[in-house]
Amino acid sequence: METYLMKPEKFLHSIYGSQPSRTLLKKILYCAFLLVIPVQYLNCQDFVYNMFMLFIFRLLRSILGVVFIFAIGYFFGVKGVRFYEVVSNSMLPTLEKGDRFIAVKITEPRRGSIVVLDDPEEPGSTIIKRIIGLPGDLIEIRNGMLYRNREAIAEPYVKEPPVYRFSVKVPEGMVVVLGDNRNDSSDSSVWGPVPISTLRSRIAVRYWPIKRFAVFH
Repeated sequence: METYLMKPEKFLHSIYGSQPSRTLLKKILYCAFLLVIPVQYLNCQDFVYNMFMLFIFRLLRSILGVVFIFAIGYFFGVKGVRFYEVVSNSMLPTLEKGDRFIAVKITEPRRGSIVVLDDPEEPGSTIIKRIIGLPGDLIEIRNGMLYRNREAIAEPYVKEPPVYRFSVKVPEGMVVVLGDNRNDSSDSSVWGPVPISTLRSRIAVRYWPIKRFAVFH
């Protein structure tokens, strides 16, 4: 296992330092209300007007609640947003142990994308690697260099040049994935290409630690 799937509440906990409470959500809704209704109106003594404002507030709160629920459903359902934490060194120096990131659903595998996929050696676990080869590609590693379709590929993100040799023609419906820490990574150089269907998500943003915030494409 190289990644740890964080539940939404764990993600919020990592930001706020504690579990989000109903009080916090109420404050958020109240602040949103203040953005719509000028503060001075809240001091109005007219009973009818106050009742009307209370009705508006409750209506806005309900609308915001529905929008919030739909947004969560959209991002976690349609977009397949997930939160992970790195627990291995196989992607050094790009990703370090303890890094936390947001991953989204993969629409189409792309060379260079960092992805979370099912671990071929440990069912039920996930690993994180970089897509190097797509179906039909000839992938070779020799003399410390990566060759794709016999063309040398510059890889400024790797920790050090690989010391092994590797060659494979990527079959249809499969991809080749490698760790950036080439000499200390269990990847396609060990167990070969993996089915595209085993790719769970693509890393979009590293949000923790803040000083290493990064957006990935």
